[in-house]
Amino acid sequence: MRRIAPYALLLLAFAPAAAQSPAPVRVVVDRAIAAMGGDSTLRAIRSVRMEVMTQWMRTSLANRPFLDYPSFERHADLRDYTTKSWRNTRSPLGAGMSIEFPVVVRDSIAVMRPFARPGTTAQWQPLSVAYVDDRRQLFAFSPERLVFTLREDPSARLLADTLIDGAAHARVAATVDGYQSVTFFRRRDGFPAMVRFLADETNDFGLAQWGLHEVEFWYSKWSAISREPGVPWLPLQRDVNRVGVPYKRMTILSLVVNAPAPADSFAISDSLVQAYLNGPAAKAMWDLSAAAVDTGTKRSPDSNFITAFPSWFGSNGAVKIGGRWMMLESGVGRGVPEKVVAWAARTTPDTPLGGVFAATQANGGLPWMLAQRHTVVASQALRPFLPAILHRPIPAGVTMVTAARWLRIGSDSVWVEPLPGGEFPGSMAIYSPTLRWLYHPAAVSPEGRAHEAALVARLAARNLPVALIGGSGRGVAVPYQAGR
Repeated sequence: MRRIAPYALLLLAFAPAAAQSPAPVRVVVDRAIAAMGGDSTLRAIRSVRMEVMTQWMRTSLANRPFLDYPSFERHADLRDYTTKSWRNTRSPLGAGMSIEFPVVVRDSIAVMRPFARPGTTAQWQPLSVAYVDDRRQLFAFSPERLVFTLREDPSARLLADTLIDGAAHARVAATVDGYQSVTFFRRRDGFPAMVRFLADETNDFGLAQWGLHEVEFWYSKWSAISREPGVPWLPLQRDVNRVGVPYKRMTILSLVVNAPAPADSFAISDSLVQAYLNGPAAKAMWDLSAAAVDTGTKRSPDSNFITAFPSWFGSNGAVKIGGRWMMLESGVGRGVPEKVVAWAARTTPDTPLGGVFAATQANGGLPWMLAQRHTVVASQALRPFLPAILHRPIPAGVTMVTAARWLRIGSDSVWVEPLPGGEFPGSMAIYSPTLRWLYHPAAVSPEGRAHEAALVARLAARNLPVALIGGSGRGVAVPYQAGR
């Protein structure tokens, strides 16, 4: 089951309604509190320490299974609820080496000590506000805290019951720490099953393309955390869905309530606080100062290519077509192309931003591009993602590359062609006869290289030579050599 109710129903839960007694809400929530160990047991929880195995899953909206490409990470998660402090020591698995780095969030300030390579010493540094958002959601929707928020909220409303896999669930709508949410409670035993809420994740590099979207926290494997009497029951399995599909699975290996949480575990120096408040860390992950954009943007000597934007932008670069810059991916957030426009006004006033060739899901800038009536050329591989990125059906302003053809861009034309095969069939090749440049992002496999060679041969047969090529880790434009 991918979804329980349409996205719109979460919004309808907060439509104006007649006032109702909080008693029905209290009956549902009190039963949950009793199932979890009782009022006094839960209220006594001041801190929690958990050892967690997280399985991260790549978001895939395609109708083919097994495209999630999971990666794994261990966490030592220490929370002090009384001071809104969180220390999450992360240990990604793989790469043949042991890596460990702590993240500390104290209320609204986030810092990290990165992994230090042998012979080096890592220094604490500010982190993006996205980690503050993460702490806020984890604390607000921890079930041992959520139930009291719902019980004490006079505006909480009991909605009609619903079925999940044939089992009845009560639903309570409430605003939790600013998030519009609906919490589902299992009728058979009272435990919370899931909370669904709306979150704007434009601060997060990996989530910015979804903007305001629906999030689900699922709770399962409810267990008494020890054999002693009077201990709470808490979920040892917590799963997160975003835009209707799995995002990550957190399996709790051990959990201790009221674990020692010394203040120095969450200590952040005054200088780090000021560095956070005064620097780009207090902004979205991809948001950089104008100076950083100027120094992080690279152009080729012939001035027809931007070979690199700052890496956090999520755009591969740009090509000058018909007197306009065409971005290669619009970036992770809608603010990215706005930064490119400002950069172009400062440095290339004769070449404005004209549009984007969009092939992957890292295209949170598309809503801004369409609002500004810029040219948007999208691959078939992007089609499943576009409604979630745009929050509406694909509009007529998007040119989908469904067949090989010429496209007019400003005063010039390019040849675009969908690419078959691979894990993401429907990606596209772009060829400019003016620049003798071919951008082919899917040549990393033997099949992709064979298709590239065939494409180059077809172009040559039409007297359309390839001198420069980009994509597949080769950058935006490098000299083309057959067989490489």
